[in-house]
This record gives sequence, structure tokens and C-alpha cells, in this order.
Amino acid sequence: MQEQSEFDALRAENLRLKKINKVLADKAEAEFRRQAGSYSLFETNALLREELNQRNAELNSAFIELKERQAQLWNSSKLSSLGEMAAGIAHEINNPLSILLAYYHFMEEETKKDTPDMQKLKSMVEKSKETALRISSIVNGLRNISRDASNDPKKITTPHKLVSLALDISREKFKANGVDLITGEETDCWQCNVYANEVQMSQVLINLLNNAFDAVEHQKHRWVKIYCYTYEEFLFLCVSDSGPGVDRELKGRLFEPFFTTKEIGKGTGLGLSVSKGLMVQQGGDLILDEEQTNTCFVMKLPIGHH
Repeated sequence: MQEQSEFDALRAENLRLKKINKVLADKAEAEFRRQAGSYSLFETNALLREELNQRNAELNSAFIELKERQAQLWNSSKLSSLGEMAAGIAHEINNPLSILLAYYHFMEEETKKDTPDMQKLKSMVEKSKETALRISSIVNGLRNISRDASNDPKKITTPHKLVSLALDISREKFKANGVDLITGEETDCWQCNVYANEVQMSQVLINLLNNAFDAVEHQKHRWVKIYCYTYEEFLFLCVSDSGPGVDRELKGRLFEPFFTTKEIGKGTGLGLSVSKGLMVQQGGDLILDEEQTNTCFVMKLPIGHH
């Protein structure tokens, strides 16, 4: 009987120890899982950070490549625009050169006389000087407008300055082809300060003028008008023309890269999309004013006092 009691006591103690052992084993397993889980989470975070850094590096590389492509596209568009203006530039320079030659021959003949007309000679000298300065202005304008200005700092400028830079090398193209070029310089906004990349904004304006010229080239009444106005904190520089306008179906695609309504071999389709990108970089925009009867593209620039 005593032996049976001892046996029962031993069995009970054994069960108790087994329970304790199981509890300890469960706790050890739970701790192991917790530690393993923490290690796994740490490892996962490290992998995620590494992948995130790699993705950021890829995004930065893509962004740099995108900016380089944008510069290349703009240069391509700019060269196309300058090529289209070649004939106008030739006229712009040849005309004053012809005038200079005429003045030279007149002065040469006048000086051969026994009593040359000094008043006429003086007048010819003054006119020759004005003509030479005109040629210099054309050449300087072409040099400024055709260079890469992507790294130029922004500065305070005015619509009057932007338009002057653009017209220096495009005015004669309009004149030689009988297209009236109208500027509304009677408004005060022409002297409004804007903070922008001056050369790039003039390049955008030249692109708009080229498009307007192409639009009116075969019209009976041919005119292009440049005007401006201000609203709230923005200046709006507008280029309107007497062309047939933009088809309703095409308006939504105007600013898509490579989209063009021009015939094959004339225009790259880069102009408006790249120009819009440059305007956005200036804190503005390039839009088509659909409320106007005539085609009207608008350069939107923030008014600034840097």
C-alpha cells in the first residue's frame, strides 16, 4: 500500500515536471519565434531600404536623362525655327546692306564734285550709321537667341524686352511676305516686371511667331498681333493671328510631343510641347485661349520683383 502511494506521488511529480517543462518549452519557442521574427523584420527593412535607394537612384538618373532629352528636343526645335527664319534673316541683313551700298555710291559721287553738298553728305553719314547699327542689332539678336540659355540665371525683364529680342530677327520675314505684324505697345503692361529666363522666353515667343506666320501665309488677310495684359499675379503675353484657327478635334493634342499639323518636312512638332515645358519651368504656362475667335496662344508668366 505504501509502495502504491509512493508510485502515485512519483507519477504526479513527473506530470508536474512535464507541465513545467512544456510551459518553459512553449516560452522558449515563443521567444525564439519573436527573435526570429524581429530578425526577419529587420532583414526585410534592410532589403526594402536597399531597394528604395536603388529606385531613387534610378529615378534621379531618369530625371537627369529627361532633362537632357528636353534640352536636346528644345535645341532641335530651336534649330528648326531658326532654319525657317533663314530667308527672313537674309532679307533682314541684305536690305540694310543694299541701303549702305547705295549711300556709299551717293557719297562717293558727291565727293567728286567741286562743291559737294555737305548737308546731304552729313545726312547720308547719319543714315549709314543707323543702318550699320541695325545690322549689328540683327547679328547680336541672332547670336543671343540661338545660343543654349538653359543654364542662364533668371532675371528681371519686361514683355517689351522679350518682344524686342524676338522681333530683331523675325520682323523682316513678316515684312518681306506682306504679313502685318502688330504690337499693342500702348498698354502699360509692356513695362511690367517679370522674373524669367530672358533668352528662353524670347525663343518661345519666336516659335509662336513662326507658327502664326505659317498659319496666315496663304490667307487673304494676313496679320499677326502681339499684345499683353495682367490679371492678379500674372502677366499674359499673347500671339494672335488671322489664320483658319485650330480644329476642335486637335486642340487637346496641340501640346503633345511630335504632334504637328504642318505638312511633311515643315516643322518638327517639338515646338509647342517643349515651349510649354519651358514656360512651366518659369512658374508659368503656355495655353491656347479657346475663347478668342482667332487663334491665340498665351504665354503666362508670374509678375515678379526679385
